[in-house]
Parts: sequence; C-alpha cells; structure tokens
Amino acid sequence: MLYKWLPIQSSKHKWAPKTYTHTVAMIQNLVVPYLGKKQIQKVQTYDLEQFYATLSRTPRGLYKQGVKQTLTDKQKRQFLTGASIREVHAMLKTAFSYAVEWGLLLKSPIPREAPKSTSEERAIWDEKTMLAALQTMTDPTLHLAVHLSMILSLRVGEILGLQPGDIDFDAADGRGTITVGRSLQRTEKAALEKTDPNQIYHIFPDQREGSSSALVLKKPKTKKSSRTLYLTRPLKEELLAWLEKLRQDELAMDGRYRNCGQLFRLPNGMPVAPEALSKWYRAWRAEHPEFEKIVFHGLRHSSATYQLIESGGNIKAVQGNTGHATTGILMDTYAHTQDKPRLELAEKLEADFYSQDIGSPKSGSVPVKENLPDSIQITPEGQIYHIFPDQREGSSSALVLKKPKTKKSSRTLYLTRPLKDELLAWLEKLRQDELAMDGRYRNCGQLFRLPNGMPVAPEALSKWYRTWRAEHPEFEKIVFHGLRHSSATYQLIESGGNIKAVQGNTGHATTGILMDTYAHTQDKPRLELAEKLEADFYSQDIGSPKSGSVPVKENLPDSIQITPEGMLKVVRQMNPEQRREFTRLLFA
Repeated sequence: MLYKWLPIQSSKHKWAPKTYTHTVAMIQNLVVPYLGKKQIQKVQTYDLEQFYATLSRTPRGLYKQGVKQTLTDKQKRQFLTGASIREVHAMLKTAFSYAVEWGLLLKSPIPREAPKSTSEERAIWDEKTMLAALQTMTDPTLHLAVHLSMILSLRVGEILGLQPGDIDFDAADGRGTITVGRSLQRTEKAALEKTDPNQIYHIFPDQREGSSSALVLKKPKTKKSSRTLYLTRPLKEELLAWLEKLRQDELAMDGRYRNCGQLFRLPNGMPVAPEALSKWYRAWRAEHPEFEKIVFHGLRHSSATYQLIESGGNIKAVQGNTGHATTGILMDTYAHTQDKPRLELAEKLEADFYSQDIGSPKSGSVPVKENLPDSIQITPEGQIYHIFPDQREGSSSALVLKKPKTKKSSRTLYLTRPLKDELLAWLEKLRQDELAMDGRYRNCGQLFRLPNGMPVAPEALSKWYRTWRAEHPEFEKIVFHGLRHSSATYQLIESGGNIKAVQGNTGHATTGILMDTYAHTQDKPRLELAEKLEADFYSQDIGSPKSGSVPVKENLPDSIQITPEGMLKVVRQMNPEQRREFTRLLFA
C-alpha cells in the first residue's frame, strides 16, 4: 500500500528528489522490516504502538536498502531519535488516511498521540568561536562557503546553488545584496524519474561515467527560502576577490574550462558538489581539534542564534534572513539558548525588580557544603531518583524526587544579588535548625526542609501560600503557579522580547508554550509601543506628500491662555517622557 501511495503523494505535493529518496528509505528500512508482512486491514492501533516502541530500541542504520546490516558494539548503542520515529508516524498517518479514502479501511489505526521527540539539541558555536574558526581557514573555497553560512545563515545547497548573477554589489546604497533562489543537491537518478520535473532547473552532466546519482539545480526548500540578503563589507570584498579568482582560473585553463555557471566551481569550471564541501570541512575540523565538533549545518544554527541576540530578539527579521517557513522552526529548532543574554537579563531583573521598595532578607554567613546521607545520593537511572520515607504511617502516597518535566527543564540559572543573600541566610537557618534538634535532625538533603530536616511537601507550600493570600486581600488572587506566569511575562518585558533567553530561564520545551501559554499581554509595554510609534511615525521625512496627508505642526505662541484646547496643544508638543510625567502629576 505504501508503494502505491508514494508516487501519488510525491506528485501531489511536488516533492523534491531528495524528499522522495528519503521517504523510500524510511519505508524500506524502518517500516517494511517490522510491518511488511502484515495485511493493512489487520494493522491495529496496538500494533503501531508496539512498532514505535520497537523503533525506539532500534539502532540507527540497522537496515540499508531493506537489508539488515552488521553493526559494531558502538553502533548498536546509537538508537533512532524521537524525531525519526515521529517522521515515520507522520508518514503512516498520511498513508492510512489515503487508505480510508480509497475504501481499503473503515478507520485509520494511527494512535491519537504522536511519539515524543527526544532529539538532542545540535551543538553550535558562539560568535567569538565562529570568527576564530573562520580566521584559521586557509582554503579560499571553504573560507567563502563558511563565511556565507555564518553571516547569511545559508544552507549548504543554497551556498552551492548561488550564481554570480545573484550578487548585486551596488544594491542597498552600495552595501550589496545576494539573492537566494536555487539549491544544488545530489540525488538518485531513479528519484528524478519519480518526481515533478518542474522542481528541477538543471541536471549537470556526470563527472563519472555510470554514476547512479546526479547533481541537480532545483527550486529552494520553501517559498520563504527565496530571499534577498544584505552583505557585510568583509563578505562583499571576499566575493569580489572570489569572482576575480574564477576569471583567473578560466584564463589558466586555456579553452579547457567548462563553465558550469555556478558561483562555487572547481578549477576546471565544474560545480562543487555538497559532498566535496562537507569533505573539506571535515578535513579542516580534523586539523583543528581545539574547536568544538559541529557539523557544517551547525554553522547555520550558530548564525541564527547569533542574529537573534544581535537583533534584540527580532524574530521576523531573522526569519527573513534564514528563510524558515515558520517562526516556530526558527525558534524551537535553530535558535539555541545562550548564557550571555540570560546573564544580562539577570542583571536587568536585579536593577529593576528590587527598586520597587520591596525589602530583602539580611545576608547570613556562608555555610559549609553538606554531604548527603548515602540513602539519598542522586543517581541518573530511571524516572525516580529517590522515594522519601513516609511521615505518616499507612499513607497511600509518597514524596518522590524525579526527573524534570522535559530535557530543557534541566538548566542553570543566574541569581540576583538579593536572592543570593537570601539563599545564604536560608542555608544558615538550616544549619541552626540541625544544631537545635540535637541529633534528632533527619536531613533529607533538600534545600526546602521542615525544622526536623524532612522535606517540605508541595501541599504544605500551597497551604502556606493560601494562608498568606487570605491575610492579604489587597493583592489580586492568583495561584502559586501564577507567579511563574508573572515571572515569564516580566522577564520578556525586561529582556526586550528575547524569547530564547527567557526560554532558557523558564525551561519550556518550545517557545510556543512560553509565548502562547505563559507570557501574558501587559499594558505597560503596549503603551510604550504606542508612544514609540507616535514619536517615530509622524516625524518621518517623506518628501512632499499630497495636501492633507500629514498634519502640519503648529508653532505655539509664547503665552497661551490655559484652556482645554491650549492644554491639548501643549500635550501634543511633549516628548514621551514629558507626557508620562504630565500624566503622573495630573492624576496624582
């Protein structure tokens, strides 16, 4: 059934050859070996749940072209990622929906919930590492390719798909631009016959006789992948030097030059293949073990993260550069949490939060680090680290120490100075509690303990909070978890909308959860935005507009009578800071 569905899906959605090849490989290597002998009408939801569980324990590369491989012990420990299993699930979901449409099934057996994604975050470089690495690259082809990826966030196929005509050195007042509109990739010739020919601009001639694959110039990955990017001055100068090198190469070949038309060419004029660029990059990486090992595509991730920091979290500006179809892909897959903006955020919170005349605890002495009892040493195995002994005999529930909610929940956070002082004082209190118990202290090892050393239960903390809330009706009634929502919203305001910095603090699995569930709309930044728009929009130099399109500013007389109309004129001439102060005095 999958092999009948495949060409229909490919034609309907105008798949690129690489997408077709990848989907065939999924069917051959991840589906057929486990479900191939089962009739489609007999596949149940339970079978698919078991199938996903089997895939989660399956080493990567166990099957190639449908043939089982012999793996090393190391390879046997490298399992399929959750992302790969979700991809299989998505493919089967679509295929089974077609089976229902075709009347082969009455109902799709696909499980309601997709398998969880457990893929690791890709390693990236910060901006200093990127520049240091670039400066060590002596090969001009590799240097230019890496430079383009670091500054413009280009994919490998986009870099190699560029042509000299895509560059406009005079655009943007001389800054220069480069337009991305094609991608170069190697694909199986068999896949070319099965996919939409309109996706392919050009098939390059074989450089090796009898090859089963071909280099093709194709449409970009998504509509947003077609974009025009602004050059930096050093990148512009390197591109000019590169074009001169191409001219010299052609002269040196004395008529034997085979100009392929691409920006990246071999000395004989033929195109640079993606696998050649990857090989040169791996060779450089082997010569420079001082740099953290990242794949070439990791440069694009590094660039996206750096651009988000430099733009102050301007997601749409960065999306315009990276060419991602949605901001969700950019924020949750490409943009990575960095320590520098999170540390700056902690400093901003410290400067702003405590200036609201809220007292902080006195500093205490620095306590000695404690050694936990052997019974509660933390071990990483399983979901549960430790089960605490019952404080009430015969209890049907227990306090447990467990793994955090998501992988991103495991995080390191920066303290403000008052919070640091309070923590020091708290640790001193714990030490005094233990001394006061005279040997009867039962040290549970947690930061939050009762005076007898046992852990504070969540229901106890909630009870104390509700008691405080009842004693202070002047505060709007919110649940304890509402403090986390309040904090996330406040941090987004203080960080100037730096979503990745705040996500690094809150530990949310995706930026979508942070923005749509935790961050709340506040009046203060919206009012400030209105003031910024007012200050900027009406002061634009727009040449000679048509009559009546822009109000003419009035010159106020030296003295005016204090009338409502006069006051309104004065207010209109105020800058935002003066207007805020005027409003404060007016309603004081």
